[in-house]
Order: sequence, then C-alpha cells, then structure tokens
Amino acid sequence: MQSEKKEWLRRSEIRNILRISPGFLQNMGINGKIIPAKIGGIFFYRKDDLDKLLASKVEKLLSA
Repeated sequence: MQSEKKEWLRRSEIRNILRISPGFLQNMGINGKIIPAKIGGIFFYRKDDLDKLLASKVEKLLSA
C-alpha cells in the first residue's frame, strides 16, 4: 500500500516544523513568504511552498 503525499498542512503543523509562534507565521503570510489558503475558516499551507521556503533559506546559508 502506497502512502499518499500530504500536499496541505495546517497552521499548527507549519509552526511545529519551523518552531515559530503564531504571530511570526502570520507575519510571514503578510510579507508574502508563505501564503495560506483559507478553507472553511481553517488556514492551510501548501507543502511545496514550505519546501521552497526552506530550500531558499538553506541556499542563503550555504552561500554566505
């Protein structure tokens, strides 16, 4: 049985992965760093967007 790739993450999952506060995550959305989709009053974030954000941060660290 194949495991399905999770494409969307809830706010709490993003905060746990990045170890950030709710306010910091909200500011990231306001600044366009990671854009949420609001579905039925719940904010979801694309896993691909998170992966791109992390990859760009790693790239900046390695080039410094």
